Amino acid sequence: MDALHPDATLLCAEYRLLSRVNRIAGAAENLLDAMQRYQVLSPPGSATVVDFGSGGGDIAHRVLKLSRKLGLNIEVLCTDRSEHAVQVARAHGQHGCQYRTLDIRNAISTLGEKSFDVSHASLVLHHLDDDDVVAGLDAMRAVSRRLMVWSDLIRDRLGILGAFASTALSRAEIRKDAMLSVRRSFTLAEVRALTEAAGWEQVDVRRVKAGRFVAIGIPGTSRPSVRPLLRVEGLSCSMKGNPVFKELEFVARAGTVLHVTGANGSGKSTLLRCIVGAQSADSGRVWIDRSCGAPGYHPQDGGLMGGLKVIDHLEWSARLSGVPSHLLDSRVKSAVVRFGLGEVLVKRVSQLSGGTRRRAALAASLVHAPMVLVLDEPDAGLDADGISTLADEIVRVQRLGGLVVLVAHGAARERLLPGIANIEALDLPGVASR
Repeated sequence: MDALHPDATLLCAEYRLLSRVNRIAGAAENLLDAMQRYQVLSPPGSATVVDFGSGGGDIAHRVLKLSRKLGLNIEVLCTDRSEHAVQVARAHGQHGCQYRTLDIRNAISTLGEKSFDVSHASLVLHHLDDDDVVAGLDAMRAVSRRLMVWSDLIRDRLGILGAFASTALSRAEIRKDAMLSVRRSFTLAEVRALTEAAGWEQVDVRRVKAGRFVAIGIPGTSRPSVRPLLRVEGLSCSMKGNPVFKELEFVARAGTVLHVTGANGSGKSTLLRCIVGAQSADSGRVWIDRSCGAPGYHPQDGGLMGGLKVIDHLEWSARLSGVPSHLLDSRVKSAVVRFGLGEVLVKRVSQLSGGTRRRAALAASLVHAPMVLVLDEPDAGLDADGISTLADEIVRVQRLGGLVVLVAHGAARERLLPGIANIEALDLPGVASR
């Protein structure tokens, strides 16, 4: 269903399946319930709705049927980027429903701002990357006067199981598409972060049937200029049965240096490992904006393997972080120059002095030019030139709209952070001190 002009027979088969799944999930009922709960249906119970990615139009058509039984007067504009999908919806059309070929990302310029009471999207945004998802959610906010409702797939084990079960008797192409859709979809933490980045306010997200969620929000005045790049929700972690931190929650935004502080044993390094996925938490979720690529991670001990040559380590780190082959040489050379490693490239890491090893570790964590940096005491053992280079890298990430999460102590903190703007502190008190 990602194709702009998919096979007509396959598309109709998928729409029949989606219609059944939408009925199980109560998609139309959820939309009507949201409109009533947020008092959108003012007397005499009338409202206008734009439905993005409406596919075969089953949700819109059921909303109209249900609204008539309730004595409500609702008008719906069904839109889809596929002309064939619009034709399928129109063929089963109902009074009170209009149809239009439209990509959600073009909705503002095409429909105009505040042109509908409610904007609705279902099973459409997971086909896009994060930047386009935010653009689509922003378009929903901009064209809405009162309310936005978004329903999509949840990316977890239950969602994968639901996708498999719902397509077990379907064609192989449909099963494949369903599983791919779940892998592209969202956790609830991602939904909150993405809607917030698009200017949705008072967002309510809940799980519904069929491995789906519903997100409901009211339109803010504008899209925030600083989007969230990291969200931690209800994160709890223990080591050898002893709790380190519990129910930790925070949001970190673009252009920020998040300085993590706390006493020894409060969980600073543990938190950083959980953020990059190097350690699993007991409960809770961590979300990093996927459009930023792999984070650059510098662990407390540097994370280098002593038996590798410096050049091999840099190349390995670049490949592991997703640097494409045609950019590999230029990225490695840039890191070598910035951190002054030209004379030690063929030396093994175990042969380096402490200060040079630290510069090599920083070069390895920054070789892929990441937009999210996670640095655990990166300044330990660095000389003045190394401190200056590290500070320049932090400023570079800030200016490009990235995020730096940093642990630094005492005198090292005084050497590194002065002159760096937009520093926010996150103090970890530790479970023991509560």
